[in-house]
Parts: sequence; C-alpha cells; structure tokens
Amino acid sequence: MLFNASKLPEDLFTLPVSQQDISLRLVTPSDLLPLHQQCYQDIPFLRFEADFQRLLQWQQNGRCYWVVAQKENTIIGSGQLIIYGQTTEIANLIVTPDHRNQGIGTTLIQVLERIARHHHRPHLEIGVTANNERALALYQRMGFAPIRQWTLPDGNEAIILRKTL
Repeated sequence: MLFNASKLPEDLFTLPVSQQDISLRLVTPSDLLPLHQQCYQDIPFLRFEADFQRLLQWQQNGRCYWVVAQKENTIIGSGQLIIYGQTTEIANLIVTPDHRNQGIGTTLIQVLERIARHHHRPHLEIGVTANNERALALYQRMGFAPIRQWTLPDGNEAIILRKTL
C-alpha cells in the first residue's frame, strides 16, 4: 500500500515544549547538500546522492518518510521511516554531535512512530550496532524489544528491535 507523503496532518510533527526551537519537516530536493554536509559526511557524496534520490522517489511514492530536524534553518538531524510490506523501519537516525543528548533523537523517533501509527502500520523496527549502548538503551526505554541479531559486513554485531503499534 502506498501513501501520499504530502497529505500528512501537521499535528504529526507537533513538538514538546522543550523542543520549540526545533522544526521538523519532510526532506525536499534542496536538502541534498546541507544534509550531506551536516549529517552524512562519512558517506561519499556520489553514493549519498544516489541514495538520496532513490529515497526521495520512495517518499513521493509513499514508501518512505524522511524527516529532518532544523534549528535556525540548519539541519541538525534526520531519520527515515521506510515501509517494506508489513514491516516499517526507522532507518538512518542521526543527530549532529553538537545537538546530541538534547532529546532530538527521541523527538524524531516519536514523530516517525506517529507517522507509522497514522498509516495503521502493525510494527515498527529499528536497528543499532550492539556497541551503541546509549542508542540501544534509548530504544528499549521507548518500548522497542530485541528480536534478532546478525553480523554486519564490517564485523560489527547489529541488533534489530521491534515495537508493536
């Protein structure tokens, strides 16, 4: 089932009072360079550009919702909600180093979860490397539970967590 990203209710993007200096919105084509510079510098630009264009197309087709967080017109974080059949995944959640530990990642997850609920998705999954203990603890506090583990191509262990909506 495909959804129209442009028809999301604005209240899905409502922020807590503590985050009122932040704005959230769906990614647009003009975000390519600033998003790469602020959040994804470790990915070669041509690869990032190809992924960006693919996910932007998925967003237009309702298979992906890519949310960016901004402060004073500067992108400070982003996260994606990707729909695969009955599974819905939060992917590529990132907050810039200067803005971590301020609740922005939590807020992004909450908004992505609201979008999933809006579309009556049964489950929400998120992945994390096993050595990222802070993120793992956050996801578990937010109601996600581990469902499987595997070894990534780089040798790191990864954990997939799931939450029933």
